[in-house]
Amino acid sequence: MEIKDNAGPSSSSSNPLLLRLQNILKSIESRDISQSEKSVSELAEFLDSASESVATSSNSVNEDVCNNAIEMLMHTLAYICSPSVKEEVIDALSFILPKEVCKFSRASSMFSTIAESIVEQLVLTCNPRDMLTILCEALNSSGEKVNASLYLNPLLGGISKVLLSIKRRQLEQTKVAIPVILQALKQASLELDDEVENLENLFGRAIDIADSIRTIHQKLEDVSRVKLRALLGLYILQIMAFVSLSIGDRSPNCLPLVSQLSCFFHHCQLSYVSLLSGSVMDNLTGFIEEDDDDVQSCFSNVELGASLSEGDILRGSDGEHPDFLSFLPSLFAALQGIQMVIIYSPDAPLRKKAYDALKRVLADIPTSQRFDMLKALVMHSNSPSMTAILLDCVREEMRREANQRAKKGPFWRSILELVELVLRPSKGGPPALPEETDAVSSALNLYRFVLIAESRGNTNYSRVLSETNLRKAYKEWLLPLRTLVTSILAENKNDCDHLVGDMVIEGVDYPNQREGAGDPNRGWWPESMPSLSKLGESSNWEFSWFWQIESRLWPSPLDWWH
Repeated sequence: MEIKDNAGPSSSSSNPLLLRLQNILKSIESRDISQSEKSVSELAEFLDSASESVATSSNSVNEDVCNNAIEMLMHTLAYICSPSVKEEVIDALSFILPKEVCKFSRASSMFSTIAESIVEQLVLTCNPRDMLTILCEALNSSGEKVNASLYLNPLLGGISKVLLSIKRRQLEQTKVAIPVILQALKQASLELDDEVENLENLFGRAIDIADSIRTIHQKLEDVSRVKLRALLGLYILQIMAFVSLSIGDRSPNCLPLVSQLSCFFHHCQLSYVSLLSGSVMDNLTGFIEEDDDDVQSCFSNVELGASLSEGDILRGSDGEHPDFLSFLPSLFAALQGIQMVIIYSPDAPLRKKAYDALKRVLADIPTSQRFDMLKALVMHSNSPSMTAILLDCVREEMRREANQRAKKGPFWRSILELVELVLRPSKGGPPALPEETDAVSSALNLYRFVLIAESRGNTNYSRVLSETNLRKAYKEWLLPLRTLVTSILAENKNDCDHLVGDMVIEGVDYPNQREGAGDPNRGWWPESMPSLSKLGESSNWEFSWFWQIESRLWPSPLDWWH
């Protein structure tokens, strides 16, 4: 085949690129392996020199150099797309072209587009397993290049396509590729001078690879299917960490990327509980053989990705963006998952960690939605102790606003609705005691805090001091509750006179005065929070908590008004 220069009348002898392509063709046709390797090497050196010229050229000559380089890459693309070019020639070129043409990508998106087209054409025409190896070797060569993300984009795009073309031993081939992919992404993520947009595009290509792995997984069976799913889960969490660390505070587009990554959680059977507890690492890596050191070492940030996955969808959002609102249902489910760990986990450090995570995630929610979220959690809470914790979070939020002289937010405007949910349940009548003692005590604490804060500040943002609300609170909340508590105390009096005497002498045993209360090394409950299951264990504890409720019901809130 005679190579023709379609760009103009000049012959191949006057075009350096076409001359080298002609030499490769001749050496292959003559079956001269040594000359063939030499010709391919010369082409690689020529392209490398050209890409360096593009990268280092000054502004005055940059346009001419770039135009010549673009023309050269277009010639290359046209050549490998020609149906008359022998397969042996394409195979020889495939060993060098991905790496060399992607070097031009560092200059501009125009070069990246052409380079990607060249890589895609090679993926279509060459052996998929060979191309995966070649593309991974090119990724390994990224090193510390300037604009590494631009260099990597076409290569990652090629990998996402070539994985789908492999028909045998898909699990093994994917296990070989993932460590190389993650190492290249890690290096690009650490390149702080790289533009955020370039990194966003890069992570988009990484997500394309995840899509390809998911497609492969659906076609596998038995053990290979389970192992590939675990591998995909680890890959997703590692990318999550890279995204958060590299562009989390630099771009509002971090949110869509994290959203796309979170969509894989269900497919990988990643629950919020496993992400929070850190057990995800053990669960997923358990499917990786012990001798796969390269695979295991490339997931060093998986635990970080798991912890960031619970809250990173909130970063960079002002709470009014429709994208954020679409996350509220899944965020509510995540918070409920955290609550399950707090309530049911037998491991004290894990409960403490879950409580810290609950506060951290709530703090990241914009104020305009935070109160509604807490209210929804209280409404759907089946645990009085968990309700108490949530109300304590509300009180701390109001305390911060009060210290900042900012009592006009949703917490102060709507606090009476929240207190009423506990003190006057929707089912009617006073709350059930002693079962709901924790929640009732916390609600009374919250109500008392608001009364004191508004009275001392001579304000009424919460409307708690209006006569109508004071009378309502007394008649509909406190009086029925006091009547109930008094009756329970009377019923138990005959059996517990000696305990009452102890309480009168020693004073009320408040939970935040107990040894170890509020100490993360001794227990997990925050200060002023009741013990999880003390009620019912002894009459002493029942009397202690009823006594506290009785003391908070007197005097009447009307006394604040007068």
